[in-house]
Amino acid sequence: MKESKDYLLLDLNSEENDEYDNEVDTSLTHRRHSKKVSAKEKESMQAIESLDFSEIDNILLRKYTNQLKRSEKIMKSLGKWVICTLIGIIVGIVVYCLKKSVDELQELKFHSIEKCPLASSSGLPESFLYTYTELIPFCIMGIIGGLLGALYVYMNVRINYYRKVYLGNRPLYRLAEVAIIVLLTSVICFFPAMVVNCRAIPNIVQSSTDVCDVAEESPTVQFFCPKDFYNQLASLTFTTSENALKLLYSRDSNIFTAGTLFGFTVMFFLLCVVTSGVYVASGIFIPMMLIGGAWGRLFGKFIDAYILRVDPSLYALIGSAAMMGGSLRMTISLVVIIVELTEGTQYLLPVILVVMISKWTGDAFNESIYEHLIELKHIPYLPSKPSRYMSKLTVSDAMATNVITLPEVVSVRQVLEVLHNSPHNGFPVVLLPHLHESDNSTNNNNNNNNNNNKSNNDSYQSSSGNSSPFLPNSPDSFRSSLNSDYSVRDGSATFRQSTNKLKEVQLFQSQKEGKVLCGLILRSQLLILIKHRIFIEAGSAQADMNFLQDVDLPIDHRLFVTELASKLPTIQQLSNNLTPQQMDMEIDLRPYMNFAVVSIKNYSSLSEAYKLFRLVGLRHVVVVNVFNQIVGSVTS
Repeated sequence: MKESKDYLLLDLNSEENDEYDNEVDTSLTHRRHSKKVSAKEKESMQAIESLDFSEIDNILLRKYTNQLKRSEKIMKSLGKWVICTLIGIIVGIVVYCLKKSVDELQELKFHSIEKCPLASSSGLPESFLYTYTELIPFCIMGIIGGLLGALYVYMNVRINYYRKVYLGNRPLYRLAEVAIIVLLTSVICFFPAMVVNCRAIPNIVQSSTDVCDVAEESPTVQFFCPKDFYNQLASLTFTTSENALKLLYSRDSNIFTAGTLFGFTVMFFLLCVVTSGVYVASGIFIPMMLIGGAWGRLFGKFIDAYILRVDPSLYALIGSAAMMGGSLRMTISLVVIIVELTEGTQYLLPVILVVMISKWTGDAFNESIYEHLIELKHIPYLPSKPSRYMSKLTVSDAMATNVITLPEVVSVRQVLEVLHNSPHNGFPVVLLPHLHESDNSTNNNNNNNNNNNKSNNDSYQSSSGNSSPFLPNSPDSFRSSLNSDYSVRDGSATFRQSTNKLKEVQLFQSQKEGKVLCGLILRSQLLILIKHRIFIEAGSAQADMNFLQDVDLPIDHRLFVTELASKLPTIQQLSNNLTPQQMDMEIDLRPYMNFAVVSIKNYSSLSEAYKLFRLVGLRHVVVVNVFNQIVGSVTS
């Protein structure tokens, strides 16, 4: 694959990587760092390749569809409708039960807050906690959240990459890493809390409550402090995430000092960068809320002390939204979650504003953490939009030119060698010209001796009627028409027309000699054909493809699909079970290859190829020239 900077696709099947036995070194050209694909990941990729085999257009599927009786087709369609109806009934019952439960809860809630019908059950007051002038600080918080989120994504992706390279899938190493991280986290959380001074609980300024507000005691942690005292840092680290968020979102003031909030933000940010991606699930959603709530409350304390009177609890909530928007790049779902936390719509405007600004800021530097983790695990995924550089390039700038192909009829030995030496999951099938030549070539040659224009045209039409669907008309027809033009006509116009037809003959000959694409066969399909010994004698392949529609194939479509869903044998196992006579036999790929293979011209725009991958859900596309000859391939 050609070298590039930031705009090409991921080539998982580069031929330069055959030196590895269990790993294939790949270059990720859509990002800026390379990775390795393990044997387990390659096996999962092969399973993905076979998921759409039931929709492959080949003779095996056509015969299966034609053999289905009308009653079987009706029962098959009826079964789908019955399943859909049952699912609808179950969903309706569940929705009805939920609605009844909600109605009962609403009735109980109405009786409990009958004196305050407009109040929110979360304890928030009826009045707004912000003014429209505070939208400017909220925008600044969105930018800060986007920058911190982009920094978190960059650092976490680099750590996970080195973790994968040096630790791999070794359970002992990963377990030792978890033990070290647990020890490090305990030390970082314990000893800094010992340094922080204790604060008296009565110094906490309780928020003013009216009839409709709910006053709750702040869930502080004593942590070696005297009675009626609490430790600020331990109240955030040595407690549950729920209690820590309650403290950060609390309307009570004078709970934390600025130094404590800043230290907790830095400490928790670094711990989250390291722990996200370890062998034990550590979460990413709640830690982002805690980090954002800490620096958001710190930002609110700064605004309240030096600019205007504000409520730091709201800034903690906005900071959580900004941090999650900058790292996770969530939009609608994140806004819904934040609104559900507050149980009020008066915060909808600042939350939407901060989430969008933080997402745009983070997108200016990198993608979300989820997309990078998907890439690290080599899961087939493409972003929704191509890079802006792709519009300036063609497919030939990104394709791999060393494409491994198979002929329509291939020996068993050659198939095993290709499967053993190549990690590819799909192989283009090239045309064998002698299998598609017209059977009436003798009659055509006899008719070409006539100098009559009408007889030559009739011979051309009969020849084209029996020609292969993959090839143009026989060159004998061109030669006959060319000879008739020389014998009947003369002059410059006739010579020009004859010269053009001579070029057509030459193009046809070059097309016969080149790798003309006629189908595509998957690795899993080849393994099944070898497993079931679907061989023919060498040189016994018939030239006419129409016979394949009439004879019975040695394997049924249902069995083929069932085999694809099961675990297939390895190349070594198949080779050991074959005799030398079977190795010299051939496999006719025409009944099993995909005729409707998706291809793209080498001069097409790379952005169009990207859209093709994204919309159709392809894993690989064969690149052809104007004569349908294979010149390369592009993988997702």
